[in-house]
Amino acid sequence: MSQLSDIRTKKVKKNIIFMFLIKGGSILVSLLYVPLLLHSMNASNYGIWLTLTSIISWISVFDIGLGHGLRNKLTTALAQNNLVLAKTYVSTAYVCIFSLSILIVLIFFSFESFINWNDVLNAKDILPNELRLLVIIVFVSFVSNFSLHLLTSVLYALQMPSFSSAIQFFGQVLSFISVLVAVKCLGVSSLVTLGGMVAIIPPIVMLMVTLILFSTKYKHIAPSIKYYDSQRIKDVISLGVKFFIAQISLIFIYQSNNLIITNTIGSRFVTEFNICYKYMFLIYMLFSILVVPFWSSTTDAYARGDYEWIKNSLYRINRLFIVCCVVLTVMVVLAPVAYNLWVGSEIVIPVSVNIAMAIASMTQTAYCIHGNFVNGIGKVKLITYVHLVSAIIYIPLALLLVRQWGLVGVCIATICVNVALGAVAKIQCNKLLNETAVGIWNK
Repeated sequence: MSQLSDIRTKKVKKNIIFMFLIKGGSILVSLLYVPLLLHSMNASNYGIWLTLTSIISWISVFDIGLGHGLRNKLTTALAQNNLVLAKTYVSTAYVCIFSLSILIVLIFFSFESFINWNDVLNAKDILPNELRLLVIIVFVSFVSNFSLHLLTSVLYALQMPSFSSAIQFFGQVLSFISVLVAVKCLGVSSLVTLGGMVAIIPPIVMLMVTLILFSTKYKHIAPSIKYYDSQRIKDVISLGVKFFIAQISLIFIYQSNNLIITNTIGSRFVTEFNICYKYMFLIYMLFSILVVPFWSSTTDAYARGDYEWIKNSLYRINRLFIVCCVVLTVMVVLAPVAYNLWVGSEIVIPVSVNIAMAIASMTQTAYCIHGNFVNGIGKVKLITYVHLVSAIIYIPLALLLVRQWGLVGVCIATICVNVALGAVAKIQCNKLLNETAVGIWNK
């Protein structure tokens, strides 16, 4: 192994260790949120909250892939030690993202008052004005986070994903403590109040950290209007738009589930679905902690022609996937006990839903392996097309299956998409690393 490969591997290992600690804590907080919000609200209101946040989170795709595009381009510029180009990419991306945010806000407030949110969210027991206020609070918070989240792409390009995760974890913990105090000490149970606290605090934390980092340690690549270059927009977006299509496709595939469920079988089932999802997808979340640091490292290795490092990394990750499958099987067996300890006996999830969700988690984990490496290499044209076709098929397929088999049907639709994406990503990854990729496989 060359000295550069050894340094890259050590950096990845260091990030993995820190990310396990940070992301592990983040997962724990997200799990603690469920019984806290579930018992302070009720199953129906909690389902409404989940549906609302999943709908508004769709705005994250409107960065037209700027985040991922910046991540790859900035990594390459830093690998070439071109700090002027790096600062230009960062500045251009920030100008674009803030311009898009302003546009999104203007569009939203031009038609928001005409939407009956009670009908959209199937919320019969909440006053329209209260629900509208919650929607506005959550929307503004998400748009703010949408703009500020570009810092994450910069930190990933600097191969510091663990630090990026630490920032988000701090915001999550601060938000959780605030909600905990409000519920336990002040007796707050209002969906608007609690939902607003969950939404507002994380972007405030991200803003503070962004200002501190770009005025101190990373001042040399800090965004500046003087370094904005309209000609560089194409560099970032030409790659970023492919990620954008993939992103918006994944939003349709995964984030539409809550809306599909609440409008077909009821908002209470959204709660069941999400509790099962959070439990069974623990493995996927932990596995992604391992894989995420490899994205920018893969970009760096591929730019330097170090294919052997990428192959060795894939081999080790594939071995770990087998362990994940065994653990998921055990989790299915222990699911009733786990749910009872976690949220109590009031939520009962059928065995069939647990099994279907576990398979969905397994297939998504499998796709994550090769999909992450293909993204890092940047040859994403083919996988973008597969995402797009999957998104077009997914919603009608999920609607059909949920009416036939309830929550199991939604899981089956997800599994079908994951298998298709995973198969294409694996074949393309092998072709790229064996230098046999031609045509669309190499674009």
